[in-house]
Amino acid sequence: ALAPYVNLARGWNRQADMKRNPLFYDDTLDPVNYREWLDRWAVHYVVLPKDRPDNGAVQEAELVEQGQPYLRQIWGDANWKLFRVLDPVPLADPPATVERAGADELTITVKSAGRVLIRIPYTRWLALVDEDGKSVERPLETEESKERSQLDDTAPKTYLNTHGCLNKVEEGPYGD
Repeated sequence: ALAPYVNLARGWNRQADMKRNPLFYDDTLDPVNYREWLDRWAVHYVVLPKDRPDNGAVQEAELVEQGQPYLRQIWGDANWKLFRVLDPVPLADPPATVERAGADELTITVKSAGRVLIRIPYTRWLALVDEDGKSVERPLETEESKERSQLDDTAPKTYLNTHGCLNKVEEGPYGD
């Protein structure tokens, strides 16, 4: 019922969920790493069903039901409870702002040059387009820069196409 209206941080795809979110399956879930996970994926709301959740969500439901200082229940009925994450992390770091987030596209405005972290799972099918819908290639490190880095790994890197972006970041401790 919610899928057409909101983007889900987890669920619906068990294989991807187990890889990206191992803390829900390996018995390490606790209030601290749950908050870290909420921040990592820029989660703003948590929904709990009245019925028992599947095995990948039992510990999460128990943790949320215990009450956490970073969650507030804002709505509920006979079937669902909705919690708001207090001080949620934005989907895009400043200087970017999210204009629209849909199932198949994310529209952001970046006010100034610099690195911007977008909290979505990486996939090889991601692409960046400009305001006219034209593809923008990612920055490419120059050959001279690569050679410098081999001699001195602290040397600053030089790139071609500095207006491009979309680089995969290293996988974190809780998956990516």
